[in-house]
Amino acid sequence: MNSPIVVIDARSPQKALENLSKHFTVVPFFSENITYDAIAGHPDIFICQGKTPIFAPNTPHNIIASIKNNTNETIIYGNNNIGKDLENSTFYNCVVTDSYIFHKKKVH
Repeated sequence: MNSPIVVIDARSPQKALENLSKHFTVVPFFSENITYDAIAGHPDIFICQGKTPIFAPNTPHNIIASIKNNTNETIIYGNNNIGKDLENSTFYNCVVTDSYIFHKKKVH
């Protein structure tokens, strides 16, 4: 069985990536030219976290391929692409539990 997957900003300190690699399959994340640079490495902008993650349709292909190579789970895509401004970059920035959805109320 594959180790659990950690998707982390590719710009994270090398030491953090190395330490995580000891226990997890590390997938460095970066989304060049999709959204603004400050959040281009934030996986939570592209992946809604929950029992079954939901991915933005324009999540970088190399990220999807890395995840597919390390899990048997089906990849589920949302309906909206991530965009360049705040309003179009928050669709998937939430956490879903059995009882709650955590998301900024005033944005989408």
